[in-house]
Amino acid sequence: MKNLRIRIYILLDKLSILHLIAIFVIIVIIFAIIYLLSSPGINGIKTIAAEDFNFWKALYFSIVTFSSLGYGDMLPLGHSRLFSVLEVILGLALVGILISKITSSRISYHVKRLYISDCNRLLYRYLNQIRKNSDVMNKAIQLFSPEFSEIPESGNQGQSQINLPVVLERARRAFSRSFGDINKTLKELKAYIELEVKSGEYFSVISAEVIKEIGSLLNETISDLEQFLMGIPENNRIQLLIGESGKYLSDVLNLLSNFCETVQSNSNDNSVKLIFSNISNSCSIIKNNILIISVHISKIGPPNQITDLSVEPQTG
Repeated sequence: MKNLRIRIYILLDKLSILHLIAIFVIIVIIFAIIYLLSSPGINGIKTIAAEDFNFWKALYFSIVTFSSLGYGDMLPLGHSRLFSVLEVILGLALVGILISKITSSRISYHVKRLYISDCNRLLYRYLNQIRKNSDVMNKAIQLFSPEFSEIPESGNQGQSQINLPVVLERARRAFSRSFGDINKTLKELKAYIELEVKSGEYFSVISAEVIKEIGSLLNETISDLEQFLMGIPENNRIQLLIGESGKYLSDVLNLLSNFCETVQSNSNDNSVKLIFSNISNSCSIIKNNILIISVHISKIGPPNQITDLSVEPQTG
């Protein structure tokens, strides 16, 4: 019911004054034809003067009924009363909408401009936030990519001077923080756009360029991440994505996939759809080719005390 009401509001908002006048003419003519076909008779229109009831008189009666004037020189009988009541209701509603359109057209223009400006401002804020999150992630990739390329796979640690547990712990913390920030920004952006899409035709009023910028940045970010993860040894990659880092990465991939679906379903711009389709494909590649082990740790005893019962592995 709520969605239907929103759709009706959107439809009424789209109607121009010319559309309303055209609807007025159509309704008046339709009811005039109904009155003409019903007359003369017990269900037709009775005129005070003894004269023939023709189309022009039916049109006259329809107009005064629609506008609620009702001069009294013609009276509806039988079923025509029901049609008269219906026409009066339609006339009151349509005239009210027409007057509202005329008086509020200027206000609506300024309100729409403020709404578009506010939407674009929020989108650019999210764009800047995503850019900051992406920069943090890229710094982590640049920092640990050389070290991971030198780290031997499990079982060959003695051949290198690099302390594998220390490097892995530092990398997990860095990527957990990075993925967590990206996850938070994406969750807010997704919730905001879904709310706006439900309330109206959001993608028809906002700038397509800012959506393209967001999509291009997300596409670049997920591509850099995919290249980094696929470029390190598998065993070390699995160790890196155990725990919070794996959990946040899994959340990011799921959020991105859902966000891409929302944009593709509501945007009419083909270039926007293509960008977010590429992002969705990259997310699918990572999820299908990289093992992510999310470990949920709950504290049972004192802080920093972890038992075997407090570790619950979840493969995603």
